[in-house]
Amino acid sequence: MVMDSEVEEGGGGQVVETGEEETAPNASNTQGCTCEVQELMVVIGSIVAIGDYRRTQKKECQNLVRRLKLLLPLLEDVKDLHGQVPEKSLNPFWNLKKALLRVKKLLITCSEGSKIYLALENEAVMARFHRANEKLSQALEDLPYEELGVSEEVKEELDLVRMHLKRSKRRTDTQDIELAMDMMVVFSKDDERNADSAIIVRLAKKLELHTVEDLNAETIAVRKLVKERGGQNAESTQHVIELLNKFRQSGGLEEINVLDDPIVPKTLEKSPSLAIPHEFLCPITLEIMTDPVFVATGQHVCLCYPLKTYERESIQKWLDSNHETCPKTMQPLVHSSLVPNYALRNLILQWCENNNFQIPKKDASSSTEGSSEQKESVLSVVQNLSSNQLEVQRKAVKKIRMLSKENPVNRVLIAQSGGIPPLVQLLSYPDSKIQEHTVTALLNLSIDEANKKLIAIEGAIPAIIDVLRKGSVEAKGNSAAALFSLSIDDDIKATIGLSNGIPPLVDLLQHGTIRGKRDAATALFNLSLNKANKTRAIEAGVIPPLLQLIKSPNSGMIDEALSILFLLASHPDGRQEIGQLSVIETLVEFIRDGTTKNKECATSVLLELGSSNSSFILAALQYGVLEHLIEITKSGNSRAQRKANSLLQLMKEEVATTRHSNGRRLKKGATCYNEAPRPLTEIGVPERGDGAKGEVLPEFRFLGLRSKKELLGILDFVDENNPGVGVIGPANNQGGLRAGVGKFTTGIGHNRRALSSIDRNIIGVPPYPCAVNKRALSEKEEACDKKHPPIPMHRPITRKFAAQMASNKQQRAAIPEESRKLVLQSAPSELKDCVFVDAEDCKGTSDLPVPMSVQHTEAMLEEIDRMEEEIEMEDLVKEPVMDIDGSDNKNSLAVVEYIDEIYAYYRKTESSSCVSPDYMSQQFDINDRMRGILIDWLIEVHYKFELMDETLYLTVNLIDRFLALQPVVRKKLQLVGVTAMLLACKYEEVTVPIVEDLILISDKAYSRKEVLDMEKLMVNTLQFNMSVPTPYVFMRRFLKAAQSDKKLELLSFFIIELCLVEYEMLKFSPSLLAAAAIFTAQCTLNGSKHWSRTCEWYTRYTEEQLLECSRLMVSFHQQAGTGKLTGVHRKYSTSKFGHTAKSEPAHFLVEERPNLMGCSKLS
Repeated sequence: MVMDSEVEEGGGGQVVETGEEETAPNASNTQGCTCEVQELMVVIGSIVAIGDYRRTQKKECQNLVRRLKLLLPLLEDVKDLHGQVPEKSLNPFWNLKKALLRVKKLLITCSEGSKIYLALENEAVMARFHRANEKLSQALEDLPYEELGVSEEVKEELDLVRMHLKRSKRRTDTQDIELAMDMMVVFSKDDERNADSAIIVRLAKKLELHTVEDLNAETIAVRKLVKERGGQNAESTQHVIELLNKFRQSGGLEEINVLDDPIVPKTLEKSPSLAIPHEFLCPITLEIMTDPVFVATGQHVCLCYPLKTYERESIQKWLDSNHETCPKTMQPLVHSSLVPNYALRNLILQWCENNNFQIPKKDASSSTEGSSEQKESVLSVVQNLSSNQLEVQRKAVKKIRMLSKENPVNRVLIAQSGGIPPLVQLLSYPDSKIQEHTVTALLNLSIDEANKKLIAIEGAIPAIIDVLRKGSVEAKGNSAAALFSLSIDDDIKATIGLSNGIPPLVDLLQHGTIRGKRDAATALFNLSLNKANKTRAIEAGVIPPLLQLIKSPNSGMIDEALSILFLLASHPDGRQEIGQLSVIETLVEFIRDGTTKNKECATSVLLELGSSNSSFILAALQYGVLEHLIEITKSGNSRAQRKANSLLQLMKEEVATTRHSNGRRLKKGATCYNEAPRPLTEIGVPERGDGAKGEVLPEFRFLGLRSKKELLGILDFVDENNPGVGVIGPANNQGGLRAGVGKFTTGIGHNRRALSSIDRNIIGVPPYPCAVNKRALSEKEEACDKKHPPIPMHRPITRKFAAQMASNKQQRAAIPEESRKLVLQSAPSELKDCVFVDAEDCKGTSDLPVPMSVQHTEAMLEEIDRMEEEIEMEDLVKEPVMDIDGSDNKNSLAVVEYIDEIYAYYRKTESSSCVSPDYMSQQFDINDRMRGILIDWLIEVHYKFELMDETLYLTVNLIDRFLALQPVVRKKLQLVGVTAMLLACKYEEVTVPIVEDLILISDKAYSRKEVLDMEKLMVNTLQFNMSVPTPYVFMRRFLKAAQSDKKLELLSFFIIELCLVEYEMLKFSPSLLAAAAIFTAQCTLNGSKHWSRTCEWYTRYTEEQLLECSRLMVSFHQQAGTGKLTGVHRKYSTSKFGHTAKSEPAHFLVEERPNLMGCSKLS
């Protein structure tokens, strides 16, 4: 029953059936009023009886119920009324009834609904509470208390209820930050901890889903939720199902396919005493199998593993959902082929016959052909793809995207209804949203093998590549994923390569988002399986970004990069580019310290390199790879063991071939150093002696071995067919090896540092224009002796500086000749201290590539004087710079005499308040999104406590500086936030919140002692340095320069507070953030770019310097009210802040460079 125009989800709770009509009563007598009041009392009684609520909304539910109980005295008074009640007095009671029914439905959801849904969609559920409070408050306000004649005591109670309802709309809800962060990590595909069992167990306990009974009840609630949503909000529903299955797996239960299971579990028609053997049930559906098949899960396929057998239909759905693991053992599948298990099928049939058991027939709805209603619905949407109306097309392609994601039946129906050709045509449509939805729909459709051919035949490949080049950030990532899916077909691999699809993939790999890079890497791996595509990929420059990925430990794509390098290493050009000493060293480091997959991939790459060039083998030996390979043969996975044994065998053969070669093997052919062969002395190996008995041979000295024979003795212990027998291992703390005869050798890799001198290439560069300190322009001789001058900065000559030069001629003449030496400044502190020296005037002498010194002669000074008049004429044409401090000359508090020096000091010291923009890489348990959740919550706390603006900025600064120096576990992150706010309040505020208030707002997650201990740790870590320039300091000065009014000021602070939550904005200095926020606000209000010369003068930033930061700010403004972190948007949506958040963003700034826009990927 719909109460109003808003659509609300039940969360899997019981549907409320009231049975009342929705028409307003028209009775005007006391009896009609009494009936209405009686019904209201019944509704409130049923609400009070609901009782048990989910943990995530328990406090809100209890508060709401407590307020509703206060309505009972009013209803009792009205019920006892005698006499006539006007008709107009009945309508408010009917409105109150509607509001109470809305509340009842919400509370039932919070009592019986899915716990996962309520935690995941907490923001949406809280919004429903706010709307319910508004409806109740309005209904109570409309009641005619005077006409009803209620007592004064009841009126006071109702006024109290209304006041609480209004306050609840503005209340800052205490949040469980740890729960929110755990939820974020679990659903993140970029975080390696998303499957961490500790996080899953902690979440299960917090949500009270750690028992079998709880999980079964949650399963029923999720099934109801799926039915209520009816295909809407598919991504959110999928998240709920995925987390439910993780909880079930953690609790020892089988995973289920909720999307395809009916709401009421199927029951088998059998006698109560008949128990079906467990081996006859499908592990996925727990139903007796009619067409059993088994899959290869890395073990030998045989009937000794009955639990690896599944119902064909169930396992096929699992495979169609892009799963590559066995649903029972979670081991990787060797292949996706399904082998009929005839023996088990015969046993099932025989058991059914002996026990008179009839196997239930499958539902018609499970047929893959789809129902007629589905076909008609899909056909209607496909027809709308060709509509002439843009909005209809946009809705249709979005619907196709959702349908193609839900299940394999829809993918087949869409293709059969002719949906692929119009989708391919829409790829070239200029609307970015249509492009994004279309390429994602094609990605989903390509999961079906038959659809791959259809998509390629319709000519979609070039269009997808074009979107990959020019589309939005999300469209690029989905285009790469679509190319990966399509490239599974060998013919399509060649088509993509011939269509020039590899260069844009390389570009995405180098410059894309984390998700985009991963999609590009998977596509490049598939494409590189084609021999011709290897050449194209190498020519497109794919190797440098891959090498950069493997050298970046935080990239999260090391295995993908190593896998592609393995394929490219089989190509001669690829080997030459990959074969660098630094790469060999990195590979050895992975073999030594990497994950199991890292070790396997790195060993494969090294084996591929060494198979073609023995120099790679010798270089790896010199880096100490031997003992780590031997360790892999004992403890690695089966594939890694095979690769390690092959590599050890290759080393054995290589050493054997050099037995009589006098140690000159490295001089044969090209080496791994990508340059002409060089003697062994250049790689840290001394010259060889005469090889007399007992002498240590130099080519093996770096291994700590005395001879080749000893190395061969070690390698002989390793046999490919007996990987675990007789192998050697570490013998002491120095990393030495115990040989087969029991002797100890010295540590391996002692001379690795000698390799650091290889491949150094000193490159001379042409002279650059430079900034020269005016105090030493004539100091020439010392600069000519410098071999490596710093790269200078460009600074223009200023009129003020020229005048100073002219007025100080006599002083310059008195400077001693021996002190006139050129001094180069890489970053002059003030503009007036610099003079621009043109590159054409800088002539290097002999082999010295440095600028010549500049000596100021009388002719040069006269030329400066002559040009002074022209410079002044140019200044007259420009916009004048206003004196923003002129009106404050008589205001002693404005300190006009020192204001310039104060802000010069702020600029000089603002670097001390900045942190590294990638400091989160040093944290092991938190990430940038958790930081965003914390700061978004602190913004609401700051607003609730009505603190000063500067307190918020200092709080965020303290958090970032502390986290950059101190590792913090996720559980203590909220403690860091409240402690930082406490310190900031002590520094900025007149009255400081007490510790107990901060503990209360943190949902009593910490004790007073913990807060004070954290305060002590924080001030010691930051060395008591609290006085740092934040963006707020510069905002005040820059707003004065911008001649701002209240509207510009509010919009500027709204924009810069949006940036506080965004981790990527740490790369900008506080002064740049402040200037960019004001510039963006001016563009937003004016509808065009506006940056006056006065603003440029006082901020020291030009419009071009602000554009990059400003475009990011516009993108945050566009997404402010749509994401999970909406604290700033809610704050600035209030009347206190002039509803500033409702301002239309400056879209034109972003449209100039659309690639800066980013949004979450929905596949």
